[in-house]
Amino acid sequence: MQQVFKGADKVFEESHFEENNFIKKTYSYLSDDHSGIYDNVIHICFNLDCKYFHQLGVTVTSVLENNPQFRFVFHVFIDSIADADVAKVQQVIEKYKCDFHIYIMQMEPFSHFHLRNKRYSHVGYFRVYMPKILRKFTKKYLYIDADMICVNSLQPFLDIDLQGKPIACVSDFPDAVEARAAFLKLKSGKYFNAGMMWVDVEEWEKQKITEHCFEYIDMDPNCFTAHDQDVLNLVFDGNYVLLPKIFNYMGGIGVKIQKDIIIYHFFGRIKPWDVCLTDYDKVWRKYCKISFWDTIEDPLPPRESKYYADFKFAGEYYQKQGDYLQAFKCYLIYSVLKIKLKLSLEKS
Repeated sequence: MQQVFKGADKVFEESHFEENNFIKKTYSYLSDDHSGIYDNVIHICFNLDCKYFHQLGVTVTSVLENNPQFRFVFHVFIDSIADADVAKVQQVIEKYKCDFHIYIMQMEPFSHFHLRNKRYSHVGYFRVYMPKILRKFTKKYLYIDADMICVNSLQPFLDIDLQGKPIACVSDFPDAVEARAAFLKLKSGKYFNAGMMWVDVEEWEKQKITEHCFEYIDMDPNCFTAHDQDVLNLVFDGNYVLLPKIFNYMGGIGVKIQKDIIIYHFFGRIKPWDVCLTDYDKVWRKYCKISFWDTIEDPLPPRESKYYADFKFAGEYYQKQGDYLQAFKCYLIYSVLKIKLKLSLEKS
């Protein structure tokens, strides 16, 4: 008799979570010297909207450049992929002798999770399904967002004692923890950032984390607003190992290079492929230049309405640096673009 899992207004049999219900097609691109299981292999997973494959390419390059002692297997869960990106993946494999498995996902199973607005995508929910696939490959894997770069060895991940917990992760900012834990009524009072997770596949499966996440489909959108990150926090509610922030360092405008950071996270709306101002923005651009994806030269984005907030950020940065003329220029562009955006929205 199959086990049954009940969601908000649906009942799932265990067979619902079978691979063919979630994955359209799998493409495996393996290095020529692939020869089975290695003691020093690390599996890394991503979920991705296809239009951000460039950013994933930079993240992957940063991992490979900083970890020549490891063999890597990358698992990319994505909605679709362009031929040009496949060609670049094959170049990465040739240079670094790594493997890629690319999973083209069915969107329908995730479409019942709510989204706050059209700026977001259901691809973020792919991460709750990953262990169902990764259990065929490994006992543990690293999940990271594509707006991160690796700036150090990943060896410390292999030394983590998970203490029987399904994941290790990093707490969100204190104010976010207080607000989100209260809003979600989390008994633990804890709230983690889901951009990085070190996952014990066996424990995840034993505790049926995927199944519990799907209990939140079709729920009232007011019950949670931070999408998959809220869902994961609702399910785990403190049942994880908290790591030092160097494992998922969420920096800001004034952060200088720090030698102990392992993964740097460009959280929020301002991204280094749009604006290159801070030390870590420049590090991202460095790995972009090393990668097989297009180099981005201009430190500021195009003067288009959708980038108005980036120019405000740039103005604040230049003001803090004492470059008042450049700050004034950015604030002026910000004001013009914001007005243009408002007018265009009124017309529509």
